[in-house]
Amino acid sequence: MTTSELLFNPYKRYAGLTSLAAGLIIISLTALITSFGETHLDGVIDLHIGSGVTFQMAIAEGLIDFVSMGLFLFIASLIVSGSHPRAIDIFGTQALARAPFLLAALVNLLPKQDQVIKYVEYKYLHSGDVVELGSMDIVVFAFAMLVTLLCLVWMVALMYKAYAVSANVSGAKAVVSFVAALILAETVSKYLISSFIL
Repeated sequence: MTTSELLFNPYKRYAGLTSLAAGLIIISLTALITSFGETHLDGVIDLHIGSGVTFQMAIAEGLIDFVSMGLFLFIASLIVSGSHPRAIDIFGTQALARAPFLLAALVNLLPKQDQVIKYVEYKYLHSGDVVELGSMDIVVFAFAMLVTLLCLVWMVALMYKAYAVSANVSGAKAVVSFVAALILAETVSKYLISSFIL
């Protein structure tokens, strides 16, 4: 397997229980890091700096995000796939597809990112206290946001590829059903997390 395949299409080699086990380890590690970094994964494709994030909250957020996406994609696969997709393949590959957010969580451990947010809140929303903002704070914040955005794009690409391979679908049918499932999963995950976790 080439590096390109490993980064963007690992599902030729890793699927089923193997990808599910690896994915759950990745989700757990991501939760551990986000709890240290005070970062919420409060939606399938959301990552926000917050406060008071415990490991229990972080792991619950990660599992809700993963299960929501897996469930709606499995339903979509039953509707649009001409084959008989297995739930273990859909859920396993979706768990593994969340790997880029592990990198995003690590980057968001960089210090003083919340300084920029607090500055914006004070300057433009007239809330909070006066915040001194240095040029390095802005550089660190911009770097973290750029890496997080790239990780988000990478994760969505992996999610789509995982779905296309596991459900054996392609073309417009795959794109439309994937986007519909993503919107539904994002909506449901945000509702569940805001209602029962935050």
